[in-house]
Amino acid sequence: MNNEEEIKKKKRKSNNVNFNVYIHKLIKSKKDTLEITKESILMLNYLILHIGTTIVNTVSLVKKHSKNKTISVNYFYHAMGLILGLEKSHDLNIICEENSTLFKNFNIQKEELKEIAEEKGEKTSYKPMQLNVKAGLIMSVSRVERVFMGDHKRISTLSMIYFTALIENIMNDIIDQIVIIMEKLDKQRIKPKHIKNAVYSLKEYKPLTGKVCFSL
Repeated sequence: MNNEEEIKKKKRKSNNVNFNVYIHKLIKSKKDTLEITKESILMLNYLILHIGTTIVNTVSLVKKHSKNKTISVNYFYHAMGLILGLEKSHDLNIICEENSTLFKNFNIQKEELKEIAEEKGEKTSYKPMQLNVKAGLIMSVSRVERVFMGDHKRISTLSMIYFTALIENIMNDIIDQIVIIMEKLDKQRIKPKHIKNAVYSLKEYKPLTGKVCFSL
């Protein structure tokens, strides 16, 4: 493969970054028998992009008024308070903090096992594990960072886990609503109209999803 072909291949990969795999996994985690149309997958991808971009833009505004240039979890907490209000953002914060705690505990246990092994004179070897697995998440933390945080170089790992948890938990609420609609209609195939109805019925997320244009 020559250099031109390699460059074209890399461009194709960068242009096709999506959340299809994770959308399917989120849906299957709710109800394994549900299917989804291609148009609906595109719509949910667009919804994730819109939600993530809205959060990042608000985090950028919060960052402008802070001396600390490294994006911490507090930036996201304050941003969600501005977007959704204190009550809903507090509820989301509790859930997302659980994912952050899982990640912290995983690292603590890993270090403790390493120390015990060293005391016994044993070698320790660990299989590489993705951040989302350590934090109990389905969505890829590295993909969320690549898609949304390109211009923000200084961001902590915990912040990225928290941000990924935010997106995943908001999408979980939307998918839960889709499942309720599907069960009421006794349908097994998710279509764009089901997503529209689910999004419009979740009024608490209107500041995040209200400006989404469903043109499919």
